[in-house]
Amino acid sequence: MRHTPLTEEQEAAALAHLAADHAAHVLVIARAFGPDPEANEARVIAIDADGLDLEVTFRDEPRRVTVPFAHRLTTPEQLTERFATLHRAARHALGLPPTPDPA
Repeated sequence: MRHTPLTEEQEAAALAHLAADHAAHVLVIARAFGPDPEANEARVIAIDADGLDLEVTFRDEPRRVTVPFAHRLTTPEQLTERFATLHRAARHALGLPPTPDPA
């Protein structure tokens, strides 16, 4: 059973927002924390209290990758901060310069 503080509607809205406005940020996270830094596409397919589930495409083959949050998500309001933290850590892991946090 998945544990999440998000309602189905909140998760659906968050998934749509990440797909529409943060695809590049999700790809950076997938490249840093997935099995292949050469991933060419990624999207968030689920969110729970412990992290993001991504569908990541490596060499035209999609795979599911789970990226854990540093701290458990206990309220829906924390999602933006958890995502921004993952993005900062991913940029650091890849040796990329810092950028403004995604919102």
